[in-house]
Formats: sequence, structure tokens, C-alpha cells
Amino acid sequence: MEKDYKASVITLRDFYKHYKYPCWDITKNTVPIPYIPKEKLKCEHSRALTFKQYRTILRIYNKYFVMYLLSGLNIKMPFYMGEFRLFRFKPQKLTSFDINIYLKTNQKIYYKNRNTGGYFPLFRWQRAGRRSRLATRWVWKCIPTRTVWKQISNEFKRDGSSINKLSVK
Repeated sequence: MEKDYKASVITLRDFYKHYKYPCWDITKNTVPIPYIPKEKLKCEHSRALTFKQYRTILRIYNKYFVMYLLSGLNIKMPFYMGEFRLFRFKPQKLTSFDINIYLKTNQKIYYKNRNTGGYFPLFRWQRAGRRSRLATRWVWKCIPTRTVWKQISNEFKRDGSSINKLSVK
């Protein structure tokens, strides 16, 4: 049975296409990425931003978003869309192992996360119960990017006891 929908990823470029006051910072002979027709450009406006400026602002916002989650607090979304949470999870059975050592010696050495007491961070968009009124919530998914996971893992490497701030899943 085939799926009726196509999974797609929304990137910063997609968000910038819907920004009210886009502006180019290019020369005449190049095509901007993301492409925006000249009629929609509003570079004279006081809130006009180039894509580079827009991207910098959103990256700073995302950095503080992750720092807030790492402090153990939940982020509630407006209009009953649920909340973002960071849990700590301790698996019953270890499954992830070092592939490089396995290819060389044929021996599986499992990652045990000793610096965090065996716990792994787990990011979830909680959409169940009375906290969420989002229709067709099974269609939507929020997956953190690689830089977000690096920021989370660096925090736990720096201070392994900081995972105790998170609730247990």
C-alpha cells in the first residue's frame, strides 16, 4: 500500500520565502538562492533582511531554544500545538556500537554513556492529551538537526550530571 503523502523537509530557505521583507545582496548577473521574484523584493523597508542575516538570526534563536530545553524546562507551543521536551532515556538493551573497531577486529564494543550514567537524551514533540488540539498530528514530525544534537551531546560531555535535570521517559 502506497502512502498518500510525500515526506518533505522544511529548511531555512523555505521559511525565508515566506518572510515579508526579503532583500538580495547580490550583483546583477547572479541568481539568488532562494529565488524570489523582483516584484516581491522590499529592500527599502526598515525590516528588510538578506538571507544571510535571516539565517544568522534563526541560528541564534535555535541555539537559545536548545539551551532552554537543556535546562530541563518544556517549551509550550501556541494554539494548543503541544510542547517540546527533552527526556533522558536508559535503554534496557544496548544496541549501538563502535563500527570502526568492529570492522577491524570483529568485536562489538557497545556505547554505554558512562559520563551520563547510561542515559541518552531523547527529543520529543508531545502532542497527546488536552495539551494539543492539532488535527492529523500523526503527519507532522520534528527532527532536530545535526548541529542541535552536537550541542546537546557537548553539554553532556562537559557536565555529565546535567542530564539529571531532565525527566525520565
